[in-house]
Amino acid sequence: MANKIKYQNRLKMKDAEKARDAITASQKKEIAKLYEKWADEIKAKAEMFKHKTTPSSVVSEKQMKELEKMLKATSQKVSNEVYNKIKENIYKVASSVIESDKEWLKSLNFYFGDKGFNALFDNVPDSIVRKLVTGHIYDSGWSLSKAIWGDNEATLSHLYEIVAGGVAKNQSIYEIAKDIEKVVRPSAKKPWNLTDKDGRKIYPRQVDYSSQRLARTLVQHGYQQSFTETTKDNPFITEYIWRSNGSRVCDICKARDGKRFKKDELPLDHPNGMCTIEPAVSKTMVDDIANWYNSPDGTYPDIDKFAKKLGYDGSGKAAEPEKKENNKLYKNKKILEKVKDELQNYVGGGYGSVKTL
Repeated sequence: MANKIKYQNRLKMKDAEKARDAITASQKKEIAKLYEKWADEIKAKAEMFKHKTTPSSVVSEKQMKELEKMLKATSQKVSNEVYNKIKENIYKVASSVIESDKEWLKSLNFYFGDKGFNALFDNVPDSIVRKLVTGHIYDSGWSLSKAIWGDNEATLSHLYEIVAGGVAKNQSIYEIAKDIEKVVRPSAKKPWNLTDKDGRKIYPRQVDYSSQRLARTLVQHGYQQSFTETTKDNPFITEYIWRSNGSRVCDICKARDGKRFKKDELPLDHPNGMCTIEPAVSKTMVDDIANWYNSPDGTYPDIDKFAKKLGYDGSGKAAEPEKKENNKLYKNKKILEKVKDELQNYVGGGYGSVKTL
């Protein structure tokens, strides 16, 4: 049955891994559009300066300050939009993981009921966003706002260098603004012949690179954090299995591939990482649920605790243990087959393929 589970999970449309990949791909385009829009604003400013340039093409101090002021205002606007976009996408990926997990847990509604079910997970996306944005899960004092504004300052510094280099070469303000536009615009061919004011060559990379890297990393961490948050108390998931992913897997991730981690020891993926996590699900899960359902409270404390979190009130459970031949789950083959079918459709939260111990 393990192989059947494995392949059916890979085909699930609501698989959280696929949702993460879709969110990451969409996010890349959205952030690129923000920078394209910024470049359009710089282009419009350049056109305005084109008609204000003196015949000698000398850039006045007033014009240069006007350009720098405009760059500061527009870069802050882009940074704010990137900040909000990242928060939004962390929430989306966390919600997709939770919805996948809820699907499976609802399939076991025959046992657990659904009273208070949504309350168990409703606050998780907000909690995940808050932990990541504030840097609560990191040890370095990092926060999203610090990272965003640090990147903003670095970008502005780089753009000011282009201004200074243009002034040193006696370029017009229009020419300087057009150079900056090309650097900011993700789709533009980069001018690799820029020169700083001290004569050094400037070799810029995509201005949106840091924002893209930061956004990908936090979506990945949102995926991992929501994965652990929704599965850590599940008694049927025993461990996590690391699966390396991507066309250029680093040595760290190669070493982790296939490695099993205790639930409280799963490491965060590195920046730009796209690895996935598989739940290791107990192969005795069906029997454990059947035995638990037909035993008094306290016989299976971990399942008792988990079921109560899902809103199960204990109605229908046996007051005394039943012999296996009298156990209604063993006796009723239709019920047992129903459970097995549900496990084949979904085991462990929908996170890629599934392994049993």
